[in-house]
Amino acid sequence: MPQLKKDFKKIKRFERRHKNIILLTLSVIAAYYILASPFIKSIIINAGSLGYFGALIGGFFFSYGATTPIAIVTLFLLAKSLDPITIALIGASGAVLSDLIIYRFIKTNIYPELVDIEKEFEKEFHVKLQMKKINPKIWHKLAPILAGLIIASPLPDELAASLFGVVHYETKKFLIYSYCFNSIGILAISLSAISL
Repeated sequence: MPQLKKDFKKIKRFERRHKNIILLTLSVIAAYYILASPFIKSIIINAGSLGYFGALIGGFFFSYGATTPIAIVTLFLLAKSLDPITIALIGASGAVLSDLIIYRFIKTNIYPELVDIEKEFEKEFHVKLQMKKINPKIWHKLAPILAGLIIASPLPDELAASLFGVVHYETKKFLIYSYCFNSIGILAISLSAISL
């Protein structure tokens, strides 16, 4: 019984100190079901009738894993009747807004809690985590390349924004990377619409 009380106190302490990680986990699960709902799907698909404003909406949803496929279809259909370069530039603006929301949350809320968990783990198990052996300078140079490839691809931008947030990349540089790589990804979709 005393051990059970100890464990319960540990759980409560974890919940208090790491509420953002718990909130993020729950919000990702909730977002998946909300964003994958028929209502949200219809909003994104109907964005195709809004012209260039639809490209902004499509770009915004291009960043989220649950809605990326629908956003791709929307951007693809828009490119059939509108200028593909303009769609890429406007769509990238919407995608950057999404990425910035994710990036700020990871950098200011999640990262400090992950550092705290790492310290707790090392203290509890008397083990140094291998992550500390990674050269921070190399990781700082490698992260933007990996993140850029993720952003340009249909993979969820949450992964890329997390990488930038964890290495504490400057917000201005992050926005430039995000805009450039989202433009490339959306332009590829737009150009494929013309060629097919």
